[in-house]
Amino acid sequence: GRLTYRPGRRHRLAATYYRGGDRLDVRLPLDVSFNPSELSRILRPADLFFDVDFKWGNDLGSVRYEYLFSPQFYGTATLYRSRYEAAENTQIRPTTRTLFSSDYRIGLDELGGSVGGEWFAPGGSSVRAGLQASRRSFDSFLSSHVETGTPSTPAVERSESLTLEGSLYAQSELRMAEGLRVQSGMRLSGFSLGRHYYLLPNLSVEYDAVPGEA
Repeated sequence: GRLTYRPGRRHRLAATYYRGGDRLDVRLPLDVSFNPSELSRILRPADLFFDVDFKWGNDLGSVRYEYLFSPQFYGTATLYRSRYEAAENTQIRPTTRTLFSSDYRIGLDELGGSVGGEWFAPGGSSVRAGLQASRRSFDSFLSSHVETGTPSTPAVERSESLTLEGSLYAQSELRMAEGLRVQSGMRLSGFSLGRHYYLLPNLSVEYDAVPGEA
């Protein structure tokens, strides 16, 4: 779903939401006996029982605000959140006395936003700059249990992690002369996990030897 609201000629506010998911449910009681009697085979408990329940899906919501400061200057601000989840529940009974079960769940959550602007100069040149930031968290849970007729303790594992990411960028596109275009920019990115920082410059030159021809 998407909703757009224009409170004025220079303003525009848009909200977007998406949700999707899938589920796979498989239950297979199997009788692997070779008993020729159909009645006894129906009444007899299944030797092999296989039960799998998978669920996964994601949802995403965002709000974007756009403002035209002037015919040459344009600004935007965006806020978003996304969540992905998956779960797996499995039960396998290879014999009438043994049962294996497991429960596995994961989740990935991201919250972020950005602010940017672009200025258009006479002649076709432009300058763009902005700031982006995001917060990502990951969590997982795993539990397994084996029953063989005697008391047993399930094995449980949990994991969680959190990371922050931010970037600051600026880019210019200059039309030096007819057919000559120069793009230059700089991007500074930082990651809290491991405290990594990167400075990425960019420069490209394009020349059209025959202006106006495709």
